[in-house]
Amino acid sequence: MVSPLSTQIIDLDLVATQAMLVAGVVFVLAAIAEYFHARRIRRAAYLIFGPTGEVPPLVPVSALCRIVGISLLAFGFFVFAQWFGTYEPRVGADAPHKVSYPHRVVIAYDVSPSMYFARDAGPQRKQLRWERARDVYRSVIERLRTENCLYSLVIFWTDAKPVVIDTFDIAILDNIFNGLPLPYAMQAGGKTELPKVLQLTSDLAKDWHENSATLVFITDGDVLPEKGLPILPKAYANILVFGVGDATRGTFIDDRISRQSRSSLNDLANRYAGVYFNANELYPSSDVFANMRAISAMEEGENFNIRFVAKLALFAGAILFIIPGILLSTFASRWFKFTQREDVHG
Repeated sequence: MVSPLSTQIIDLDLVATQAMLVAGVVFVLAAIAEYFHARRIRRAAYLIFGPTGEVPPLVPVSALCRIVGISLLAFGFFVFAQWFGTYEPRVGADAPHKVSYPHRVVIAYDVSPSMYFARDAGPQRKQLRWERARDVYRSVIERLRTENCLYSLVIFWTDAKPVVIDTFDIAILDNIFNGLPLPYAMQAGGKTELPKVLQLTSDLAKDWHENSATLVFITDGDVLPEKGLPILPKAYANILVFGVGDATRGTFIDDRISRQSRSSLNDLANRYAGVYFNANELYPSSDVFANMRAISAMEEGENFNIRFVAKLALFAGAILFIIPGILLSTFASRWFKFTQREDVHG
């Protein structure tokens, strides 16, 4: 069994607020420092600017540039400091685009014996059900995969257990669905406990943002109780139920006939305003994913990229902080003004 992965996710809205607060504090402190510095400049004006003691307009302008520049630098450095020791949701090492909240995909995977011993799945009815579940998973995940996805996997049979929580690495899930003996993580014997996995997925998402997650069931179905089912949190914008295994001809397993229970799976989807799809022969069609509210809600917030803003702040802040010093030493010194006087040149 794969150990659960814990990930600290950056709340970019909170980072932006904190960074602006830090920049504001630095702005005030820099303004106070420049005020006292200006007083000292006025006392030494005749020494610095020549016999007239006139302070060039470039001096207060440079002071303002330094104040703004160091504030922008503080903003940029604070933002990038938040990336140390944290996870920035993305796919691939070169994906620069970030959003405030990731799109979470939670997969509830049935590991009951019927999934591993019944060979009645696939178009030719020659696949084991878990093999068909693997193929369906790959088809589903490619439609749900976005630049800012976090994936979780929970398994269920006689109990429900988390396997992976909030990982961005799709290869971990690929390995799990490639024949990992997950039933050994369960207590053998007993019926499939759908209420337990529903409760577990509900607990996982209770603190997530509304309409930010998709719940995917991959199972051959079981009887759904009339009462005692939990209410799923509003974080789940989409509930997708995919059935595997022959839905018409059963296989004798564990002293009973096992086949895909279309009525139970359809009932499960209807109770939670989801969608059921018989994926035993055909892969899910594009229509199943046509109205994915979780992805739509995520994409609405993709316009603001705080990391790009922080880069601009660092660049602009460095320019504003460095250039005024060069201009002052070149154009505001007493030597420059003295050499420009007409009486010096006769």
